[in-house]
Amino acid sequence: MRSAGPIALIIGIAAAGCGGTVALNETTPVQIRGERPPPPPPPPEPPPRVEVEETRIRVDEKIHFAFDEATIEHDSDSLLQEIAQVMTDNPQLVKIKIEGHTDSQGSTAYNQDLSTRRANAVMERLVENGVAAERLEAVGHGESRPLDTSETEEAHARNRRVEFNIVETDDSLRPSADAAGEGDDADVEETADAEEGEGE
Repeated sequence: MRSAGPIALIIGIAAAGCGGTVALNETTPVQIRGERPPPPPPPPEPPPRVEVEETRIRVDEKIHFAFDEATIEHDSDSLLQEIAQVMTDNPQLVKIKIEGHTDSQGSTAYNQDLSTRRANAVMERLVENGVAAERLEAVGHGESRPLDTSETEEAHARNRRVEFNIVETDDSLRPSADAAGEGDDADVEETADAEEGEGE
């Protein structure tokens, strides 16, 4: 009868090899290097809603009123503030006519009155936002000057509008770039003086 010793020894080694734990000892730690990707560029500035042109102040957003009323909706507050700021920044615009328009729905007399009241409401809001009242004039044209004569909802919406037309200008009142630069230089000088004072 053959001895079972060698067979048992082989089985024992195999079992130890399968069930044992092998430790890896690294003398130098593994380092993973990388750079974070740059942040995405900021989104572009939205185009201005209000711009001065040769004969008008162009407003690319409608002023909203309550239905059939001269009450300005709150969602137009920021737009009117922007219009007022543009007028304040351009004192050479001596006289600006605020012109109200309606669609053709309703009677001619009613639309004339509504357009006048809406133009006056806009003028009052601009004065509240700092524009001198003597620079402004409000008139209503009712339904007499439509942009679109078709009888559709889109045409009616387009015809309901407020326009800002330049009546009189005075270039001597136009802010100069030199004046703005002098203001910047004065700010720099004041800052320098303040730093010297802190050092003393």
